[in-house]
Amino acid sequence: MCHNESVEKGNRAVERRASSAGLRFMPQSLFLSLILYVVLTISGIQAAMGQTTVRGWVNAAGQPANRVFVGVYETGGRMISFAWTDQNGHFSLTGVLPGKHRLSLEPESELLIPAERPIELQSGVKDPLELKLTLESRISRPHQVVDFIGTAAAASGHSSIPGGQITIKADGLRLGQITLGGAESWELRDVLTPLGTVTVTASDRFGIYRPQEIQIEVYAGETQYSADLVCTFRWWKVSLLALVLALPAVQELVLRRFRKKPKGLEEASTCNS
Repeated sequence: MCHNESVEKGNRAVERRASSAGLRFMPQSLFLSLILYVVLTISGIQAAMGQTTVRGWVNAAGQPANRVFVGVYETGGRMISFAWTDQNGHFSLTGVLPGKHRLSLEPESELLIPAERPIELQSGVKDPLELKLTLESRISRPHQVVDFIGTAAAASGHSSIPGGQITIKADGLRLGQITLGGAESWELRDVLTPLGTVTVTASDRFGIYRPQEIQIEVYAGETQYSADLVCTFRWWKVSLLALVLALPAVQELVLRRFRKKPKGLEEASTCNS
């Protein structure tokens, strides 16, 4: 008993001396968490110091290629960084570590052929890696950047088309697409377009309206075209939809008809009562 009391007194004395010296006792778990935090912070700073920026310009047929997805992948396939090209074809990728990587170009337009190429970033180099990249077109005619604008409405009351979308194609290849989102007016700007015939189509995702299309001739030097489209109902689809919606009510009426008791059973239940 006396030995335990002396040990407790010694511990309290040590605590008082440490407290007077401005020290605080820290639980072991908190101490280990603090060490882990410091290590991870230092590792993150070192990694950030080694990161490089990759910048570039993507073109096709001598024209800037916008709406191209640019991704950097490790040799194992994991994506490190990505960006979309702007209206001038420029992109900027940050957070890329030194080493050998794969650069992938995936255009939104079906006109352009996707491509990829290897890149290698050297350690200790602070300047961004500058690239000039070219995508091949599936159409050999000359190209230019064009703005398309217009309206799309439903024939009934000239209201907007529910679930409507505008698609622009050349030689069956999609150049661009936009969802109307409840508005009648639309615009697709900075579309890389081959010279010649282009088809502008208004449709809806539900297939209730007949697609309406207009053909436009794109000429060299003319960079803006307009198209006003009006879609009409497909009445057989509307009727079919109404029938499908009314089908549960029809089924309920039929079931009620056959749920009635046969005449013999009704008479027997009356006699038993």
